[in-house]
Amino acid sequence: MRSIAGYSKKRLLHVCAKALVGCFAANTVLYAADIQRGAQVARDANCLECHRVAGVGGRLANETDAADLDSSILTRYTAPALASSLWNHTPLMRGMARIQSLPHPKITETESEDLFAYICSLRLSDRAGDAKAGERVFEKKGCAECHAAVPVSGGVAASAPSVTQWNVSSDPFVLARAMWNHAPAMKRAMERRARIWPKLSGQDLLDINQFVRASKTSAAKAIAPAWPDARQGKALFDASCKQCHSGSMALERMLVNRTLMDIPAGMWNHSARMMAIPVVSNEEMGSIVAYAWQLQYLGSPGNAARGAETFTKKRCVECHGESGNLNFQRGARIFTPFALVSLAWEHGTLMEQEMKRKKIRWPSLSAEDISDVVAFVNSRP
Repeated sequence: MRSIAGYSKKRLLHVCAKALVGCFAANTVLYAADIQRGAQVARDANCLECHRVAGVGGRLANETDAADLDSSILTRYTAPALASSLWNHTPLMRGMARIQSLPHPKITETESEDLFAYICSLRLSDRAGDAKAGERVFEKKGCAECHAAVPVSGGVAASAPSVTQWNVSSDPFVLARAMWNHAPAMKRAMERRARIWPKLSGQDLLDINQFVRASKTSAAKAIAPAWPDARQGKALFDASCKQCHSGSMALERMLVNRTLMDIPAGMWNHSARMMAIPVVSNEEMGSIVAYAWQLQYLGSPGNAARGAETFTKKRCVECHGESGNLNFQRGARIFTPFALVSLAWEHGTLMEQEMKRKKIRWPSLSAEDISDVVAFVNSRP
């Protein structure tokens, strides 16, 4: 069954159909952004009129020279970086909409979060698992020495369940959780046999999962997919992992452009060096991975003092300052990079009119500018 922009539901699951997006404000805030909703936003906002995704869309691509959304548009995806790209793109996007008689898109802050999750997933996605490749990895990494492809009697392999007896599902987090919980016993077995700990990539995990699924017998128990929840993952991470993963070992420093399945693969590779490995459930594994995955694109914290300078230098203060007719009171609201994007797209017409009247050009904002302005706005009453 095909879903939005030609992506199957299965592939979106691999990416994380309930991916949670983090954005940087006065405090880190976690959002339940939805990739599939983001794909719908891309359609409803007419993004696919100019931009292609997996060869779909792009009716006006030749006229607008618009980049494919699943290409390497940014060297690194962070909330401020993508917000910068979307902000700077706003005048061109609105101009093309007028030329092509397309309705001006009005995107809420929540929809901006969903759109970001979708675009980010296109860049940081794994290809589907391959059973044949998984079988090769299973043999090459020495997994088959203990976990035979078919049940056996006697010998080393008899002491470990064959792959046909593993509990698997279409959700690769089930396999990742089982391997993580299996790590202490495997460490002891590897030490007895003087073997080197096998390192795996995220794609290796997907391929092995597909191989195991293809080998599964009817007696094997299927487990329903676990939907990752980054908010629960943060609590678990803070309780069990943060004591080691801080400072130079903080995940924000270590994770750059990792796919969703690169995270549990990294956990597996790292488990050989851990003194103690806490047992986790399927839900906990998924939520920890979702939280770790989103840390890589939180972006650097903004500086409120620099943000105040940018706010003045870019002439935002002329409308949104103390004497501006578009002044605002923040109140209890926490602004995010997504808020800036939605403000530009929802209120673009009014902004353009005011800027034309005051002879102000649309300000170009870098990712750092976005972070700093957000920090400044959140420092206001």
